[in-house]
Amino acid sequence: MFFPTRIARRGSAFAAIAMAALALALSSCGTPATPFALPATPTIATRVPTDAPTGEAEQPQVEEATAAAPTNTVIVPPTTAPTVVAVAPTATKRSFATATPNVTPIPGDPAVGEQYFANGFGADSIAPACSTCHNVVDDGTVKAGPLMAGLMQHAAHHAMEAKQDVYTYLHTSIVNPNAYLVPNEPGKVFSANGTSVMYQNYAQDLTEAQITDLIAYLMTLQ
Repeated sequence: MFFPTRIARRGSAFAAIAMAALALALSSCGTPATPFALPATPTIATRVPTDAPTGEAEQPQVEEATAAAPTNTVIVPPTTAPTVVAVAPTATKRSFATATPNVTPIPGDPAVGEQYFANGFGADSIAPACSTCHNVVDDGTVKAGPLMAGLMQHAAHHAMEAKQDVYTYLHTSIVNPNAYLVPNEPGKVFSANGTSVMYQNYAQDLTEAQITDLIAYLMTLQ
């Protein structure tokens, strides 16, 4: 592509050559050449394009925005020191059958309790002896109450159902005869209308020591 500056330079060169040829021709004719001033060559302002065309439209510069990744804030709860709660030691329940080394000894005197069972609780007591209604061996004698032979096996089973130890079960059965009723058997009635035929006032007539001695003996009946 020719720019205006190049065209102007070539025109000036052609004009200079033409003037030199004309002066040579005049000198050959014998007439001295008369110098004359050439008209000033017009100066054409050079126009330089600021941006050369590239043939493609310039794409606008778009500033890309970088999306910041979301930050998940994790809230950590304050650490609390564990609280230690002191638990009072639980009293060991008494054995259902035979005593073991880690079981609380059974209170009471079984020998004294055997005397209570067989002979009653003294001349001043109106409470009947247990042997009035119960046998400890199956000798064929029919009495009002159930047989006491093998008492601990039955008591352990019923105490487990009541979620009690045997001592508590037997104590409750003495002071509250209607708490655990023995099922009636053919020809034998142990309770009627929710009331046991057992003497009802042992809790009022006996001391706690007498009851404890009696239970100590009953727990020897395996």
